[in-house]
Amino acid sequence: MTSRFYARKVLKCLRYQRIEKKLQELMDLPESKTSILEGAVLICQWAQAEEANPISLSNVRQKLREISNQVKEILVGKYNIADPPNVTLSTARKVLHCINQVLYDEMGFKVMQSNYTLENVFIDKVLESRTSFPITLCIIYQEVALRMGIYCEPVLAVTARPDFHSHSFLLKWREYSNQATAESSSLIDAPNGGVMRHHNPATYPVISAENFLLRMVEYMRYIRLQSIRARRREEGHPRTLCRLRRQNELSFSRLACAVSSEQAQKAALYAQLCLDLDMPLEDAIQVLQRVENLRCSRLMENCVTKAKEQQAIMKKKYAQFRLPFVKYAVGLVMAYKGSLNKSPVFCVINSWTNDGKNKTRYNVLFDGGDSSLVPEGIYYLTLK
Repeated sequence: MTSRFYARKVLKCLRYQRIEKKLQELMDLPESKTSILEGAVLICQWAQAEEANPISLSNVRQKLREISNQVKEILVGKYNIADPPNVTLSTARKVLHCINQVLYDEMGFKVMQSNYTLENVFIDKVLESRTSFPITLCIIYQEVALRMGIYCEPVLAVTARPDFHSHSFLLKWREYSNQATAESSSLIDAPNGGVMRHHNPATYPVISAENFLLRMVEYMRYIRLQSIRARRREEGHPRTLCRLRRQNELSFSRLACAVSSEQAQKAALYAQLCLDLDMPLEDAIQVLQRVENLRCSRLMENCVTKAKEQQAIMKKKYAQFRLPFVKYAVGLVMAYKGSLNKSPVFCVINSWTNDGKNKTRYNVLFDGGDSSLVPEGIYYLTLK
C-alpha cells in the first residue's frame, strides 16, 4: 500500500506536467487555431489524473465523427444533400435542423437541471450517458456543426441569477450573423434543444477560448466542492473533508494557472494557497515567475523565504529507529476506526512521531490516497 500510494502520487505528477505542457502549447496558438475541444479534453484529463483510463482525445473525436455521420445520413435522406462544399444560408438551416434531430430527438442529449456531477462535465462521459452540463453540450454541438461545415462561436449570456448558474452559453452562427443587421444576431441555444434565438449582439459577447476554458475549470471546481459539502453533511468527518476541500481548491487553482499562465490573479491565488497549506513552494515560485508584475512582489518574497525554511527543515531530518514504546512498525497494514460505530478502513503506517511522554501518533496512508495522523488505541489502530 505504501508503494502504491507513492506510485499514484508520481503518476499524477507526471500526468499534470504533460497536460500543462500541452495546455500551454494550445493556448499559445492564435485564437482562430485554438481548439476548445482539445482544451476541454486536457482539462478533463487533469481532473481524471488518478484514473486508470482517463479521457482520450482520439476516442472523443471518433464519437463526434459518428454523430456527424448520422447527421449526414439524415441530410441525404431528407433533403438529398450530400456534403455540400459551400454551405449556403438555406442549406445551413437544413443542416442545423438535422443536427437537432440527431442530438436531441434520436440520441436524447439533455442538460441536468440539478445535482450536477463531474461526469456531467467530462465530455467522454457525456457522450456515453448523454446527460450533460450546459457548457459541455455547447462543445459537442459546436464540434458536430463544424464537421458539417458550419462555424459557431461560443457567446456568454448573463442572467439575473446570483449563483454560479448566472452565466449560460449559446452559440453564435457566424455565417448568419455576417448577413444580419448590426442590431440582431442569430444564436443557437444548444443546452435547450438547439432552438434559434435573435438578440442584440452586445447582450451576448463572443467569449475567447481561454475564458471559455477557465469557466469550465471554475464550474468543475464548484461541482466537486458541492460534492464534498454533501459528503460532510452525510458522513460528518470534518477533518478529512476539510482536507479534501483544500486539496480541491489547490488542484483547480493550479489547473487555472495552466490554462492561463499569465493571469496575475490566478497565479497569486495558487501561490497563496500553497503558503497557507504549507505545501512545497518550488512550483508556486515557478508559476509566479511567469507573471511579470509578480516576479518582484511581496508574495514572491514570502514564497522564497518559506521555501528556504522548508529546505532547511528537510536537511535536518534523519532516520529514527523505532523506540521500545512505539508499538507498531512502519509498513504494517492496519485497521482504522474513527469510533465504535464506524466500520474499519485499511491503512498502512508511513511514519510515527513521539512527544517525549511515550505518546505515539502514526501517520497512516489510506487505500484511497488520503493520509492522516492518528493515535494508538483499540478504537483507532489495530493490526489487520
